[in-house]
Amino acid sequence: GFSRDHALRALSLMSNNVEAAVDWALNTPEDSSTSNASFEALPPTTSAPAQENKQTYRDGTGKYRLVAFISHIGNHPSSGHYVAHILKDNRWVIFNDEVVALSEHPPKDLAYLYLYKRETV
Repeated sequence: GFSRDHALRALSLMSNNVEAAVDWALNTPEDSSTSNASFEALPPTTSAPAQENKQTYRDGTGKYRLVAFISHIGNHPSSGHYVAHILKDNRWVIFNDEVVALSEHPPKDLAYLYLYKRETV
């Protein structure tokens, strides 16, 4: 969703840290005066071990797991039907109005909304 120049500038300013670059790009509007400028991404740094670059959080790791998603059945968002799939006891369950059943092949690639939970270990 960013222009090439904006993405390269973000990477350059954030020393090729993708997470920091995305955060910067999301919070910094694209400047039309820099849209024609050429930015080169910095080469990855190899001096610090990868372990030191990992971020730590008080409430878990930086890894997330898909725990639920909402998908739409119909031709248009204003018509049709929404259903929810929720991961319960490591099995996917579909919630379709009053019907609750196991979902053997949940359509994860067709969802409108994904819900993730941060891993704790």
